[in-house]
Amino acid sequence: MLLDYSISDVAPHINWDYFFYAWGMHTQPQAERDQLQAEAESVLAGLQDKYRTHALFQLFDANSQGDDIVLAHRNIPLLRQHDVIALTVGVEQQKEGMGAKLVL
Repeated sequence: MLLDYSISDVAPHINWDYFFYAWGMHTQPQAERDQLQAEAESVLAGLQDKYRTHALFQLFDANSQGDDIVLAHRNIPLLRQHDVIALTVGVEQQKEGMGAKLVL
């Protein structure tokens, strides 16, 4: 299904915390972040009549197996399961020829 939205429909749902982080502003004073947000909202308003946003989605039969999502007989691990230390150990074991295999 394809959904069509105007920018003004989507703009109220922007998570500005992620926006500030992406622009390296998450550690700046609130006044500077407010100014950047106001400028971004002004740019979005200027794009209102020129662009639209679209969303494409499809519903699938899915199950879970432990913390994994199983979709079309394929396990999809959730990111919160990945542990940097465990992955590093897996790589070291593979280098040492211990038969460990790291699959991401």
